[in-house]
Amino acid sequence: MRGTSSDVDAFSKTQEKNPQTKNEKPASKKESPRKVKSDNLSYETLFFRQGDTSAREGKSVYIRSEYHQRIARIVQVIGEDKISIYTYLDNVLKAHFEQYKQEIAESFQEKYKPIF
Repeated sequence: MRGTSSDVDAFSKTQEKNPQTKNEKPASKKESPRKVKSDNLSYETLFFRQGDTSAREGKSVYIRSEYHQRIARIVQVIGEDKISIYTYLDNVLKAHFEQYKQEIAESFQEKYKPIF
């Protein structure tokens, strides 16, 4: 069934009032954490520096195979194979904990219930 001329006009007026199409996402009011840089350091300076610890001092964790491949490639190309995956992830987690320290502490205290 085809729309009439008045249907097309009504649709056009609706689009003029709200030009956003159904495939577009509304603009986010909250700034993306990806765009926030710690002390305005570059990505490479922040995440591709040598750490104080080695993988031997750490613990094993499981991650998705897809993420492991992606991280390995990032370390290989951007890090020029000068740091390990362990060091890269240690730097990423350090930055995450520094950036979200307050929120993590508040959430933990809110949900932590002592046994006695």
